[in-house]
Amino acid sequence: MFIIWGTKVINKKLDFVQEVLCNHCGRRGIIEVYKQSTAFTLFYIPTFRWGTKYLARMSCCGFVIELDKDLGKQIEKGEIQQLSKYLFPEGQHVHVCANCGNEYKGDGKFCPKCGNEFSE
Repeated sequence: MFIIWGTKVINKKLDFVQEVLCNHCGRRGIIEVYKQSTAFTLFYIPTFRWGTKYLARMSCCGFVIELDKDLGKQIEKGEIQQLSKYLFPEGQHVHVCANCGNEYKGDGKFCPKCGNEFSE
């Protein structure tokens, strides 16, 4: 009798998409959130999982950052719609346009996407 067992890393893309100005490369990109866990497999079937973590990946440059577990669970439940405020470091000023939702980091007074004036 043969028993085939092993481990496998499972990535599940969560239903979360947000367009932002990337803090890593400076280009416009999309934040994608993944739930990653390691699974013990028996006959190639995942039987139990451990080591669950949540990762945010930027589509523009591939930059990946691990998210806090509680934050990841909130994203998975659909409770969080804007993730950029959690990813930008403290003290960096980011304007959010009230007209189109565009995010812009810098000293400009107008949105580069729609031309609307930023409110202070």
